[in-house]
Amino acid sequence: MNHMINRFLLGALIVVATNDAHAAAVAPFSTALPQLCKTLQQQGWMAPEDLLNPGRRQTAEINVPGVMYLCTLEHRLSGQGPGHRPDLQVLLSDSGNDPSIIFSADIWCERDRAAALTALADQLAKEMPALGWSVPKETLAAVRAGAARTQRSSAIVFSAKPIAVDSRACEHVGDDALGPVWMKLDVTVEPVAHGK
Repeated sequence: MNHMINRFLLGALIVVATNDAHAAAVAPFSTALPQLCKTLQQQGWMAPEDLLNPGRRQTAEINVPGVMYLCTLEHRLSGQGPGHRPDLQVLLSDSGNDPSIIFSADIWCERDRAAALTALADQLAKEMPALGWSVPKETLAAVRAGAARTQRSSAIVFSAKPIAVDSRACEHVGDDALGPVWMKLDVTVEPVAHGK
């Protein structure tokens, strides 16, 4: 009986320690996300265009203190074409317990791949240390190569995921037109999940 009680108490202590570690990892995001949103806008990033009202832009930032935080921005890059220019996007979200940062590169033409992925890696390398998080070199190398990689650094997980969409996007989507991308790469930055 004592053995079972000891195992139960040990299990409870592990759960508490895990929850404390997760809470400690989540806390910095609460202040980091609004600051990152502000910094990127100062660098020229803008809210996405409103698809229902051309020429207008959506609201970049929604903040309901204690409930949710959301920031969506994009930054157009120059491209070799001949189709749609590539862009970088960022989605910052926090519902209180599962905050995340998602940087993305959207690429319509294969000729723009290397420059767009390098721009994405450079943005990560620039912004994350300013928030107190260092991006692993292996993650940055994977982003530049357009490869998948998930890596933990301290209490933060960096996950790069390439997605092939439409191999003919370059010839079908003009610079001011809507249409699927040739490929995209998402890099998610988030606290280590419970129990990991």
